[in-house]
Amino acid sequence: MQAAMAINSLNRPHPSLIPTRSEVGRSDVDTAGKAGCGDCVLGKLCLPRIFTSLSQDSVRGHLNSLVRQNKALLKRKDVLFHQGHEFDSLYVVRTGAIKTVMLDENGTEHITGFHLPGDIVGLDGISTSRYATTAIALDSTSVCTLPFAALEKVASQVPDVQHHVFRIMAQEIQKDQHMMLTLGHRSAEQRLAGFLLRLSQHFQHRHLAADSFRLPMSRGEIGNFLGLAVETVCRILTRFQKIELLQTDGRSVSQLDIAGLKALMSTPVREL
Repeated sequence: MQAAMAINSLNRPHPSLIPTRSEVGRSDVDTAGKAGCGDCVLGKLCLPRIFTSLSQDSVRGHLNSLVRQNKALLKRKDVLFHQGHEFDSLYVVRTGAIKTVMLDENGTEHITGFHLPGDIVGLDGISTSRYATTAIALDSTSVCTLPFAALEKVASQVPDVQHHVFRIMAQEIQKDQHMMLTLGHRSAEQRLAGFLLRLSQHFQHRHLAADSFRLPMSRGEIGNFLGLAVETVCRILTRFQKIELLQTDGRSVSQLDIAGLKALMSTPVREL
C-alpha cells in the first residue's frame, strides 16, 4: 500500500518541475538554423558508428528527424520524468548531470545512478512501458529527447540502430552487476575508490581530464548511492587526501592518483 501511494504521489506532475511537451520538443539549436546532431560534440558518443554505412547527408537526416534537442532545459532539482509515469522517450544527457532515484515500499529514496554527458537515461522503462525511477537534474542540464516510437521506426530502417540500443542495454546490465559486486564485497574505501575511478574513466572516454573534475553530486548523494553514511564518505575523502590519492576543494577533485586507487581496489583494506 505504501509503495502504491509513493508511486501515485510521483505520478502527480508538479508544474514547476515537469517540462511541457512544447518545451521538450523545442530546439534552441535547430530553430536557430544552426548545428544539428551531425555537428554535436557528443555525436560520436551518443549514437556512435551506427551510421557509418550511411552518407553524411543521411546521417544528419536520420539523426535530426529522430532527436528533439533541448538546450538548457532543466534547472537543478527539476524532474525529467517520474517513477511510474508512462514510458515514451529515452534521453541523452547533453550537458550537466542527472541522478535517478527509486522509492522503496517505505517511501525511502535510493539513488540508482548518476548520468553524465553522453549517457542515456530512461532505459528502465522499456520492459514495463513505465519508468522505474525518477530522473532529477543535479545541475543546469540539457538533454536530447529520443521518442521511443520514432526510434523503433528508424531501427526498422537501419538495423544497426537496434543493435546499438541492445549494446547499450547490455552495458547497463553490466554496470548494475558491477555495482552489486562493489557494494557486496568491497570495503567502504574501495567503494569510494571504485566510484571515483568510474567517473575518471567516463571523463577520459570523452577526451576530458581523467585526474581533475568536478563532482556534480553531493557527499550525501554519493553515500546514498554507495550505501555509506555521509560522515564515512567525508572521512574517507579526507584520508585519501592525506595519503595523496587526490586533492579536494568543495566538489572539485584534482591530482587523482589513478594507479593508487586501482592498487587500493585490488588490496584488502581495513575499514575506517
